[in-house]
Amino acid sequence: MFNFSEHVQRLEQSVLETLTPEMVAEWIEKYTYLGGELYSFKDHEYQLRILQSTSPEIIVRKCSQVGISEMSFRRALGLADIIDGFSTIYTLPTATFAADVCKTRIDPIIAESPRLKAKVNKVLDNASIKQIGASFLYIKGTYGNNQAISVPADLIVTDELDFSDEEVVSNFNSRLTHSKYKWQFALSTPTSYKVGIDKKFRASKRHFNFTCCDHCGHFFLPDYYSHVKIPGFTGDLREITATNIHKFDVENAKLRCPRCDAVPSLRVEHREWICENPSENYVAEGFQVSPFDAPNIITVPYLVRTSTKYKRRADFDNFNLGLPSEDAESSVLKSDVDRMYDLGLQGSNGQRVLGMDMGVYCSCMVAEVGWDGKLHVIHTELIHYSNVDARYQELVKQFNVTSAVIDSQPYVETVFRMQDKSPILWGSVYVTSKNLEAFRIQDKEEDEFAGLLAVRQVNVNRNIALEALFKDIRDGNVTIRQDANKEIIEVQLCDMKRVKDPNLRDPGADAFIWKKSAEGNDHFHHALLYTWVAAKLRSVPLHSFGLPLYLGSMTLKPAK
Repeated sequence: MFNFSEHVQRLEQSVLETLTPEMVAEWIEKYTYLGGELYSFKDHEYQLRILQSTSPEIIVRKCSQVGISEMSFRRALGLADIIDGFSTIYTLPTATFAADVCKTRIDPIIAESPRLKAKVNKVLDNASIKQIGASFLYIKGTYGNNQAISVPADLIVTDELDFSDEEVVSNFNSRLTHSKYKWQFALSTPTSYKVGIDKKFRASKRHFNFTCCDHCGHFFLPDYYSHVKIPGFTGDLREITATNIHKFDVENAKLRCPRCDAVPSLRVEHREWICENPSENYVAEGFQVSPFDAPNIITVPYLVRTSTKYKRRADFDNFNLGLPSEDAESSVLKSDVDRMYDLGLQGSNGQRVLGMDMGVYCSCMVAEVGWDGKLHVIHTELIHYSNVDARYQELVKQFNVTSAVIDSQPYVETVFRMQDKSPILWGSVYVTSKNLEAFRIQDKEEDEFAGLLAVRQVNVNRNIALEALFKDIRDGNVTIRQDANKEIIEVQLCDMKRVKDPNLRDPGADAFIWKKSAEGNDHFHHALLYTWVAAKLRSVPLHSFGLPLYLGSMTLKPAK
């Protein structure tokens, strides 16, 4: 069990000693400030066990508002000072987010610390890089960066892993190859099961912060749904909503011991980190951080009130409890795919369209657009890249395709070459925009430099378009005729997860991003989206697009 008085003694002793990486907590309290006073872990004592970990890989699956990111910033700065010539790459989901964090969170820590201010190289002191003595701290986004920076690193910190581009994260991790440390630190609020931070946490020595009831001595792990009680309420806490919360005595909601029903103390002297799987041979150490680890900051009544502000219970579980959770709105479900195939038996005589996601093996779909506006996939195929030009021409002729959309990045030259023989072919480029358009034809007169080699280009608003496709799937407006690729398609359609936009932390905000699992494939999901866009480009009125009418009726401009 953690002894806070012993920690204070170690801190006092360390003043006379050379600090080591394992003593970074002492460094933080000795050399950093908050509001003009030396930083203290008071009300955040649970963080000390994480900071004392000697594992080369530390995983923190956490709720929000418990100071883990703040701890991580100070740890990165401390290691830069303690270890001469130490390089850290600190990543956040987006480049904009990273710049904002540097300005509002990291720069103030440096500004308040005389030791750090004296060691910072003023020439290399901006929103993306800090030189502290002979050490370097790089602050980078994942989305918004085409590739990882080509600098060696000793430590990679991935903040909000579940909302980051995991391919870019993987590229950043490769920068550890030549380091003698090769340290990794990943922290995030979780999203779905077995993806992102939850997947990493499961593959670690998993630590949970238990409490010992100071009334009866019962040892248990505090749980919101099992141990929070409201006077006069005996139902499931999930039944409390924004419309009925006024009926309950929420202000007197308490965490109660499952054995004696008393209200246990959650103070540090009654808490102990316990490893769930000490005998398993994982290198990484994982820590589950819950709102009950910071009881003086996050109260039980606050949790109950906040639970009613989300449209989806899964979002509350993720952000406020720090637990993975998903629901029917989190992804395309197997039942959705089964229904698509069941309905795919019906015929159609509509216009034919084609969509293709490029790669070593190109995922291709051909579909008919029925008189009712529904999209019926009638053919799927995997095409080796070496044969994609010829096979595309064969499919266009075989199925009398009238519109096609193909992923053009990074295969611009290939798409340009194919367009030379196929005037119906459009190259897709994913963009991110806050407007409500799912896609827009690229106007070369507006931007003469857009699209290399003057590819006939359609800019697809990635998340907006995937949302619209998801709705059409759920509404039964997309069907697939069964063939040999059914199993692959089912896995890939279900692999992509719909998660809360990390830039919108307001519980009432309703914006999402779509991302695949770290090791999953989503090629046919993208192929289906390109097929969907191809249908729209032929001015065929599909269901539930929710787009401006001009996008469905505009005259397509020939290539210049």
